[in-house]
Amino acid sequence: MSRFQTISAPCGLAVLMGEHGQALASTYTPRDGDPVSLTAVWGAELVEEDAVREGTRQFQTRTVLVSTDPDSPHGGVTDPALEDRITHPDGTVWSVADFLARSGVYAKLIVTRSQMTGMRRHDLQRDRRGSKVRDPRRFQT
Repeated sequence: MSRFQTISAPCGLAVLMGEHGQALASTYTPRDGDPVSLTAVWGAELVEEDAVREGTRQFQTRTVLVSTDPDSPHGGVTDPALEDRITHPDGTVWSVADFLARSGVYAKLIVTRSQMTGMRRHDLQRDRRGSKVRDPRRFQT
């Protein structure tokens, strides 16, 4: 890190967290540790959909800026790691997939999650006993 970065990074991070962060509203949970409340700046969400046999799977990706100084007024995580979890203020849980940047005072994380968003029609049609999936194509003449 340059001398400029060393001097200005803590000041710049404080301004970013104060202006764009949601104060101590996120929770960072390491794989083998205790949850930590912290301020995070959440980036926009990118959503990709993929058709799978069961329906549609949604893959969501976004960036998160967190402090790496646990003693800062914004909270922080000393050593963020892959597969750790971070909870958005709305309650959704994201998994750390990669790092965009790391410095002495912050880490910019790439976090992901996936979910099923829809089922195909024939998966919802069941016979009277409710045990077997009925294929609507077999009833066509």
